[in-house]
Amino acid sequence: MDKSTVLKSEFLYAFSYQPLINSIAQSPAELIQYFETLYSNPLLLNKSTTWQSGAGYLKFSGRPIGDFLAVRDCSTGSLYKYPPSQPNFASCANGKTLSDFIVAKYPANGVPVITTFEGVQVWIAPPSASNVSLAYFELAGNIYLGSFLKDGQTYLTPRYDYLTTTYVDWLPAFNKAALDSYKAAAQF
Repeated sequence: MDKSTVLKSEFLYAFSYQPLINSIAQSPAELIQYFETLYSNPLLLNKSTTWQSGAGYLKFSGRPIGDFLAVRDCSTGSLYKYPPSQPNFASCANGKTLSDFIVAKYPANGVPVITTFEGVQVWIAPPSASNVSLAYFELAGNIYLGSFLKDGQTYLTPRYDYLTTTYVDWLPAFNKAALDSYKAAAQF
């Protein structure tokens, strides 16, 4: 990093703070719905655990300022690479052009529409229900996986339950007391 290049700009808004008191079973309904799978499975969460003093979360919404392309590791699909000491993301293909790669991966789609983003050749799929598009890009003779979010699109977060995935337009950011409470309640 050169300590001056902006990687991503965001507009965050609709901030509210929600204190967490009593037992985890008495969490706000929106939080229980957000973590449906966790709260509905007694093997995962001991809901009788009490929230630590001062526990709470910040709820907010956001959207990018400018188009944003995030690199994903092709072997795992993850946005994060572990261990951090090995920051290289696995490529999806080596020594191929982006056009050849997309035609081979999605033959029914015909000729791919490839665009240029920040000087890099990119293929961008239509947006998913979460407003994020799957993307592949060519860099130094290799093809990499990415996620693309268009300027101004609201961040939508998946909320999983046992049968469906729905999306909410807010994110929770937990303070240390809330995170420590969840750790104490975790049964996995």
